[in-house]
Amino acid sequence: MQDRIYIARFGEGIEAYEALLCPELKEKCNRIKHQIKRRAGMAAALLFQYAVARQYEAEQCEIAQFKTEANAPEFEEVDFANVIEYLKIHDLKLPKIHYGPKGKPYVKENRWNGKPFYYNLSHSGNLVACVISDAEVGIDVQECKDIDFLQMARKYYAPEEVSFMVLCPQYEGKREFYRLWTRKEAYGKMTGEGVAGYLGKAVPDDVVIKEIDRYPEYCICICKDIEK
Repeated sequence: MQDRIYIARFGEGIEAYEALLCPELKEKCNRIKHQIKRRAGMAAALLFQYAVARQYEAEQCEIAQFKTEANAPEFEEVDFANVIEYLKIHDLKLPKIHYGPKGKPYVKENRWNGKPFYYNLSHSGNLVACVISDAEVGIDVQECKDIDFLQMARKYYAPEEVSFMVLCPQYEGKREFYRLWTRKEAYGKMTGEGVAGYLGKAVPDDVVIKEIDRYPEYCICICKDIEK
């Protein structure tokens, strides 16, 4: 299976497409009480359903439309209106979602080759992302807000990470803070341990397989268990 990343911007009005959600994901989204978080959760769920449908389509046709460098995920930037139209046209029966020992969701058997696949979702601001892989994977999106990043870095980051940020100009330092945070978050999501286990230390370089820098106001990172 070729790893794939899907990213889309979303806005208000997502709730109008609740009927397109599969029952399990609809129930999960409806348990979110905060309106803004529920909207983001619905956007992530809709993008995930789109990603699964596109993955099946690619496997069925045995084609790859988005070529990148070797071992890196393929990338698709999606207009959310196209996500909605695609889901309206395609009657997707979402495969059963299973959960590992640490609560990480995965699909045990996909319908084309009978093998498991793993996925992860993230959202921040008005951006939502999904990654699908044949191994444990984590993705994190962070909107680069104005914060006292050095104060937070001194509390949560490794000394060598803080030393580098101190030497950076303000904008570059803030960008580096968020870039490193997405690495920690994506790594924690990949392992199932969460970000807390990786505060105060650097993430190994050999698990970071993609950093997406095409969005100036966001940092995005994907980590994958490359031993599988």
